Amino acid sequence: MKQEDTLFKKLMALRDEQRRRTETGIVVARAKELAWESTPHGKLKWYMHPAMEENVLQSHVIYLQEIPPGGRSGIQRHPGGMLIYFLQGRGRTILDGEQIVWKAEDLLMLPLRPEGVVFQHINDSAEELASLLACEPNLIHALGVDRGSRWEQVEPAPESRET
Repeated sequence: MKQEDTLFKKLMALRDEQRRRTETGIVVARAKELAWESTPHGKLKWYMHPAMEENVLQSHVIYLQEIPPGGRSGIQRHPGGMLIYFLQGRGRTILDGEQIVWKAEDLLMLPLRPEGVVFQHINDSAEELASLLACEPNLIHALGVDRGSRWEQVEPAPESRET
C-alpha cells in the first residue's frame, strides 16, 4: 500500500470532509427547496438522508410523507426505533397486524424488535390529505441498511410509480 493510500490517510481525509461540511453545509432544510419523490412507500420529501452529503449533519434520517385522501402508504418491514409524528389528517396504522388509530399531533413510536415490524399508514379521510414526519437515528453506516433486523418494502403504495 502506498503511503498516500493508507487507511490512516483516508481517515484524515474523511475528518477533513466532515469539518468542511460543518463549516459550509446546509444548516436549515427549507421545505420549498426540497423535492418530492414518488417511492414504493409513497410520496416523500427528505430532510435528512445518509446520501445528503450537503447537510451539516448526517445523524438522522428524516422525511415528510403525504398520503392522499382515502390513500395508503406502502407496506414496509422496518427494524423499528422510528418516531412518526402525524402533522395533519386522521387515519390508522397497521402495525404487525394491529390497528392503531391516530389523528393530527399524535406520535407513533415503532418498537425495536429482532424480526423488525411491518407497518402501513392509511388515510381514513375521503377529503383531507394526511401528512406525517418520520425520524430515526442514522445507524445505516454503523449497522447496515437492515440495522441488525430487516428493512424491505413489502408492498408499494397504490400511487407509487416506482416498483
